[in-house]
Amino acid sequence: MNARVSDIRDASLLSAACVVGAVVTPVMSFVGLPLVAAGAVALTSRGRWALAAIAAVVGVAVAALIQASTLVFVLPAVAGVLAAAVLIRRVSYQVVAVVLAFLISITAFGMDAVTALMAGKNVVAEFALQASAFMDQLNATLQASGSANSAEIETLAKVAASLWPSGYVQLGILTVFFVMTAMAWAARRSGVRLPIPPMSSIDLNVNVVWLPIAALLALAAGLAIGGTGPVFLVGLNLLLIARPLLLIQGVAVCAWMFDRVGLRGVGRSVGYVMLVGIDTFVPIVSLLGLADFWANPRKLPRDGVKASIAEARENEN
Repeated sequence: MNARVSDIRDASLLSAACVVGAVVTPVMSFVGLPLVAAGAVALTSRGRWALAAIAAVVGVAVAALIQASTLVFVLPAVAGVLAAAVLIRRVSYQVVAVVLAFLISITAFGMDAVTALMAGKNVVAEFALQASAFMDQLNATLQASGSANSAEIETLAKVAASLWPSGYVQLGILTVFFVMTAMAWAARRSGVRLPIPPMSSIDLNVNVVWLPIAALLALAAGLAIGGTGPVFLVGLNLLLIARPLLLIQGVAVCAWMFDRVGLRGVGRSVGYVMLVGIDTFVPIVSLLGLADFWANPRKLPRDGVKASIAEARENEN
């Protein structure tokens, strides 16, 4: 009897996580979708596939009742997470992550576009207005201190208004990172194994390094051509897209370091929060991630180095 009560309690809590996650998703997708992912993986691991689907549908319906335009984002995003919870057992986690990040990025923009359209506005024009309002506040602050430069503020406003594409891509990348982490955690707690590597073994495709290289080349070309034109803005967007990818790679290297020194539990959690939550650490960790593609201190097998790594390990033994 106690086991049955415990099972019902767990099913209720996990279903609630799916519902709450779906409702929160329009506001904080990097919190809501991982909740849906954790609940769905835990429920499906217990054989409660129908309950996971019902909880997700209820959550999507509640989110749509609160604001109809959010359905454009919440429905495909939650459906994508549920599909990922199933497909992750059959398809490479890298493929699942890329497709899900693309889906989240596109539908998040779609939600904002539909919301603006329903209000009789243009979403891109709204981004420009928000950037201009922020720069006006900055200009007022600088004028109060006697160091304002209207021309520079106007240029910064135009640049900021053109960075919205990278914002959505970054949202997709970081949300999927948290979704995958939540899936792995829920599976581990449920006593099942998913083909998602531990944090210390995460290794992004080495071709990621071409993003910052292309970004820097575009930035240099844009400045050479004539300042903050389209080429410069493309480069800046690419650089911002590369940042979360390099950050994830850097966090993985730090997780490997944590393993080496035996850091566990609360200390490890605090370490992760510091790495991604303190502005001073973010660029350092990102540069560490970039360096890892060449230095490879974790000795992970990569194209072109598998044989040398295997040989090194044999020599160690």
